[in-house]
Amino acid sequence: MSYYDYLKSKEILKTSPTFASLVMAAAKSARTISFKKLKIAFPKIVGEFQKRNKKGAYGLLDGDEVTIEIGGEKFKKIFKNK
Repeated sequence: MSYYDYLKSKEILKTSPTFASLVMAAAKSARTISFKKLKIAFPKIVGEFQKRNKKGAYGLLDGDEVTIEIGGEKFKKIFKNK
């Protein structure tokens, strides 16, 4: 760890991320050994990250609620894979 890491952590925490989002971000940037350690420590969170990562850019899974705004009008939809 370094002073840079400490300062970066303070910057990240200003956005009020959830713990799960921090673990998923760590999994995304982790190398093999670190990834395995994260998966052992947080199997549900890393497992969900892996599922969402395989779904492409949006990472949508069945049951996710999506809100889309078109021309000032909002539409809510529950995502369901075909």
